[in-house]
Amino acid sequence: MAPGLLLFALASALAGEPEPSLNLEIEVRPAGGPPLPRVAEPAGATLFLNGLGGTRLKALARSLGELRRSGERRRNPLFDPLDDSDERALTARLVADLAPALSAALALAAGRWQSPEGELSIHGARQCAPGARCLSLTAPAAQPGDSVDKRSRFLAWPVGYAMLGVVNPASAARAAELLRGPTGDSHIALVLTGDELHSLRMTPAAAAVLREVDRLLPTARIGGSPLATTLEHLAAARSAGDELPWLQLPRTALLIVPRLSALATADAFVAEVRARLGGTKVRWLAVPPPTGAR
Repeated sequence: MAPGLLLFALASALAGEPEPSLNLEIEVRPAGGPPLPRVAEPAGATLFLNGLGGTRLKALARSLGELRRSGERRRNPLFDPLDDSDERALTARLVADLAPALSAALALAAGRWQSPEGELSIHGARQCAPGARCLSLTAPAAQPGDSVDKRSRFLAWPVGYAMLGVVNPASAARAAELLRGPTGDSHIALVLTGDELHSLRMTPAAAAVLREVDRLLPTARIGGSPLATTLEHLAAARSAGDELPWLQLPRTALLIVPRLSALATADAFVAEVRARLGGTKVRWLAVPPPTGAR
């Protein structure tokens, strides 16, 4: 198979022919190599909104509306608040709840990752450059490698530690919703199907979130709210283009990105995903390496 990020002949699969192997690779460049091409700074907004699912988006819209109404009450000259702790607590909860998914969306949309010391640059590409070092992330090639492979996988964690599987068309949406259930102590940051990777899925729930963002953002900017940066990212969703042109998946694929905090407990992340899916049949193409293999 020619090197490339993902090669998938969907038409032949639908025709009943054997599915070809699906190969996910990232290109690794050492220090001193040619610079990566410049790209626009991604917002990750479409990935964030698409990856939360309807239930969480409705809850987010309600929370944003509650925060907006609280601010409106405080601006009323006839209102004399004795304590703003409730409003501050709501803001803190919102930021904490949104941070894991937004961090994963930003990191995934970036498509490029660099070590703090600058000795390694990793990026996703449809096709690795001739002679470049490519790291395969999909099974069965995703076995423990050398230190550079392990370091590269860690730096490119939104794909290096993600679970990638394919389900039948009737199960894709249902499987995604099962995985997007209540967060709590979840290890899961984002869940995206193949048709949610490249443009905003403007559902009524997503539209409700964006309306509340538009209403709340001016006040958040003026007040210096810590929520302002998050809202600015979300506001970019309507104008964002394709934030993942390098990642081409079939529509029935599931890309399950862990929280950054879950990298040290990848086994627990995998176990949670499998438990949430229950009896849903998934052909797993990529699974993060066991915790003891790193």
